Amino acid sequence: MNENIEKILNQDFRGFLKLIELGVIDKKISMKTIINSKNPYFIYEFAYYIKDADIEKLTDAIIKTKNVYYIYFFARDIKGSDSKRLIDEIEKIENAEKKEKVLESKLKLTTLLQLLEEKKFEEISKNKEKYSQLFINDVPNNKEITRTLKRKNDNQ
Repeated sequence: MNENIEKILNQDFRGFLKLIELGVIDKKISMKTIINSKNPYFIYEFAYYIKDADIEKLTDAIIKTKNVYYIYFFARDIKGSDSKRLIDEIEKIENAEKKEKVLESKLKLTTLLQLLEEKKFEEISKNKEKYSQLFINDVPNNKEITRTLKRKNDNQ
């Protein structure tokens, strides 16, 4: 990658785009630099402002960033983008994040139940904030946590 292109890109992005428009910087080289930057803002802006940009390659690049907001903006604003594919990718990313939160919550719940069983109340108290998050409504598996705790209490 050309160091001068990277310097201009990082110091004055709007100037960078203008240099491409004027033909001072090669469009293909600059697009490769943008893609390699993995910066969702740069990718989106490049696709938005540069005529005849390779939208297919930029679509692949914006998806790889896993930045839901810029993927959405890309789908909404970029002419010629595959909006359906982009929205599908957003759903995949959001589902993966939800699964991760559920697994994290289950691990916290298991740990909390074990601490309760071992009567390690001081340790629970020290980590009160961490465990109290299990009982906030926006945790994906709140009902499951409540049921599990109720069963645990019923068995004692």
